[in-house]
Amino acid sequence: MNILKMSAALAVVAGFAGVASADIGNPASANADASVTVIAPITVTNTVDLSFGFITSEAAGSATVSDGGVFSRTGGVEPVTGGTVSAAAFTVSGAPSFTYDLVVSDNDFGGDFVLATTQSASTGVGAITVNVGGTITVPAGTVAGDYDGTVTLTATYD
Repeated sequence: MNILKMSAALAVVAGFAGVASADIGNPASANADASVTVIAPITVTNTVDLSFGFITSEAAGSATVSDGGVFSRTGGVEPVTGGTVSAAAFTVSGAPSFTYDLVVSDNDFGGDFVLATTQSASTGVGAITVNVGGTITVPAGTVAGDYDGTVTLTATYD
């Protein structure tokens, strides 16, 4: 056989081998789309601070500001005219139609005071205002002075 015929025969055999190997196992594939929707982050803004106003204490007791801003007291705690009483207020904004949880932390108030908070909402959607009240427990013998603390409202998407 001459070299030209042999080369042609090998090319035909190689071509059949390529066709046969492409059909082995019947491979198949499919595509999936990939996507993401980015929503607005939640924002929390303090618009009013929690204030118990001016008090005097001759004995142990407590002072409460409701989440509606109403002052009440127990024991030896008495309000003094001239102080500002207010519940804290926060504006919370999230993406429309997405629910978020609201948690208020009871942070230290200073001295031997104990602060416990209440809030007007525990969940929200879109933009809302959340009011936070609190109760401070005033120990007997509390020294006159300014006492400060922090109330933190945290919002988290569900």
